[in-house]
Amino acid sequence: MDNYGNMQYQSEDLGNTQYFKVQPDQESGVKKVLSVVYEALSTKGYDPVNQIVGYIMSGDPTYITNYMGARSLIMKVERDELVEALDYGSKTVGVALSDPLLMTAQPHTILRREREGAIRKTLSEIEEIVRREDVRLIVVGLPLNMDGTEGDRAALSRAFRDKVERRCGVPAVMSDERLTTVEADETMDSLGLRGRAQRKQYVDMIAAGVILREYMDNHPEELERLRRE
Repeated sequence: MDNYGNMQYQSEDLGNTQYFKVQPDQESGVKKVLSVVYEALSTKGYDPVNQIVGYIMSGDPTYITNYMGARSLIMKVERDELVEALDYGSKTVGVALSDPLLMTAQPHTILRREREGAIRKTLSEIEEIVRREDVRLIVVGLPLNMDGTEGDRAALSRAFRDKVERRCGVPAVMSDERLTTVEADETMDSLGLRGRAQRKQYVDMIAAGVILREYMDNHPEELERLRRE
């Protein structure tokens, strides 16, 4: 099987005997570690995602319990790999861009990945867009609860923002995305996109435009600073 499978095989030839060593795929190994850590944290009464994200963002191993050897296990894994394995969200990322004068927000494209959690290709595509379009600020949607509190998805979005910022070398900020889907639905209605398949195809891109426009509306001082650069 190739690198996309669950196992990788390495053959060796010893005289007339050929045998195979079976090596667990790296991604599969990370997910097994997370499974143990998740179980250990849950058993001890912690919120597993919040604790794991806290560890990823701070590097402080005390976020992880020693129960079941969870702390020693997670410290053997690169934190960037943990972010990829933890990202259980959508397989699509909507992208919007402003015009050169920073007056409007325009839906641009949708980045798709074959399976959830496989974000390396997505990060590479974001980096390419940043370079090609001379992006100087990245806005990432923050999925707050309706009461304004942050849950698991918000914590993961912050970790993803940090990863994008490191990869692209451009400042990345968070923007409240509550009610974004509602406004995106209204926009699709006005565009005559009625069918479920049509709406599913465009919703992430249109929602990205809504998030960017709202950030621009709420931060005129930041736009002015960018115009002066």
